[in-house]
Amino acid sequence: MRLSEHNQIASSSEVEHVAFVTEAAAGQTVLIEFPEPIKRRAVLVRSSPASSHPQPVPANELLILSVPAPVEEDPNLLAWVRDWVGAATPDNDHKSQMIAFQGAQIFWAPGCIALVTHPDRRAAVRKALIEFAYYENELRAIERDLGFLWPDLEAHAPLAFEFDEKSVRKRQQLSKRFQQILAIRARLARITPHVLCPHLHPPTLASQVGERLRERTRLTHRLEFISGQLEVFERVYDLCGQRASDFMLARTGHTLEWVIIILLLTQTILVGVELMSTLGK
Repeated sequence: MRLSEHNQIASSSEVEHVAFVTEAAAGQTVLIEFPEPIKRRAVLVRSSPASSHPQPVPANELLILSVPAPVEEDPNLLAWVRDWVGAATPDNDHKSQMIAFQGAQIFWAPGCIALVTHPDRRAAVRKALIEFAYYENELRAIERDLGFLWPDLEAHAPLAFEFDEKSVRKRQQLSKRFQQILAIRARLARITPHVLCPHLHPPTLASQVGERLRERTRLTHRLEFISGQLEVFERVYDLCGQRASDFMLARTGHTLEWVIIILLLTQTILVGVELMSTLGK
């Protein structure tokens, strides 16, 4: 392909900034409405012609570069697209992955997707890519959140065996961590049916692209790993909760016992004083 043709195709490319929100703002175009109970919508923030210097977007949002496929595969164009994805994700440790399928070339990195395909196929494939990007982003966010919680788990693990008076001040922190784990479990449960969804029959280009990306990024295995880690967190904090509850109940019981003993002693003393006063008369 001649350089002029390459430049013409690049100039006809489009970049879309997509955000995942609970409710779309007035005037925003809703690209996808995810099923219950996810309660999320993929909305178009803005679209613009492709630039050689794309601006990165926040971690929970997505850039999509759509390039009309040339008649013949052009290595220079594909190299430009790969470089574009790299420029759009400069702080990302993940290298972009390429999938070539039925005349469509897809470059993916967390937070950015480039699609080179015939314009007639663009809408269907883009929908599959947005869905995949949302589920992969959710898994990555859960992995990141759990990674931050491991040091706390190691610090709290001894409390699952023994809880004493010094540990009482940690009850609020233990409760907060347990609630965080439950919230993460709920997030995982919402997307699990869609990550583990069976292959579509008869297959389409869009469905096969989504399946191929799920395989490349090991979504199924990562989901299983996260579920196993959550079981560890749930077990430890459940034991911590039981030990804390048992200790507080025992402490309350001991306090009541001392109150009863003090009352009995007070009553005995009063009776003794009254008896001595009576004998003195």
